[in-house]
Amino acid sequence: MLRNILKGFINVPKSEFNLARFSSFRTLNQKENQQQKENVRPNYENRQRNLDLAFETNAILSTYPEIHEELINEQLIYHQNYPDLKLRFSKLLDHHLKLDPKYLARAIFMVHAYRLLEKPSVLNQSNLKNAYVLGWCHKMHDASLLLDDDIADAADTRYNKPTWHTLPDVGVNQAILDAAFLETGANILILNHLSSHPQCINILKSILKSFSITNVAQIFELQQFKMEEVEKYQNFIKFYHYNLPLIKSALYLANIDDESIHAIAEEICLEIAVFHKIHLSQGSVVAT
Repeated sequence: MLRNILKGFINVPKSEFNLARFSSFRTLNQKENQQQKENVRPNYENRQRNLDLAFETNAILSTYPEIHEELINEQLIYHQNYPDLKLRFSKLLDHHLKLDPKYLARAIFMVHAYRLLEKPSVLNQSNLKNAYVLGWCHKMHDASLLLDDDIADAADTRYNKPTWHTLPDVGVNQAILDAAFLETGANILILNHLSSHPQCINILKSILKSFSITNVAQIFELQQFKMEEVEKYQNFIKFYHYNLPLIKSALYLANIDDESIHAIAEEICLEIAVFHKIHLSQGSVVAT
């Protein structure tokens, strides 16, 4: 059903498709502009949908102990006789993954997207478990990138607590290696749980591609651009979708590999990414 619905969008001319998608937002903007002219405070009530993510949140949190144990056993397979090493990497995982749900949005929304896209007839416990694992994989890739980013930015806090590399028993050198531990752990989970899935290669490739491009794009995070370079910065944003990997993974996990559907997802996610990532501040464009 989803395939047919999205194909219906594809048959609409692009200009009409864009107009249809954003007509409601444009109407709201027109009303707000009129209200501003009349010095009337805009009414922002009822513009946000309330999403019930209790199922996804509980599923992600309840899966963590199993994920934690699997990661330790897999990556320390040749170091079982070093209990101190096990404690250290357990601390690493807990520091970056055992978090308040508000910091687990990537994992939670991965599961939410899959539940919306998958056929109800195959939403069984086994397939849902794959979604939970894939959600954690996205969070681990994100944690790996953030760990490196905190080092580059000399950041002091993350998740309302000291950054990993600033802890006395860690330091920058070990933290760099720990970022790799998180990344490889995510890839191991994908191979362990999704190797028999028909879209496993596409899932892994899309996640690795996103990770690689985002890593390269971090160079731009350390720079500022002048107003005349705003187009250059927007081109960078095209490779910095914070939500596209989640949607593509959910599509592939639901066995939806139609290129035209993925193209629509990329277009929508790009516009969201640009809106989220760019803001103007005192004549320069900076990354948030």
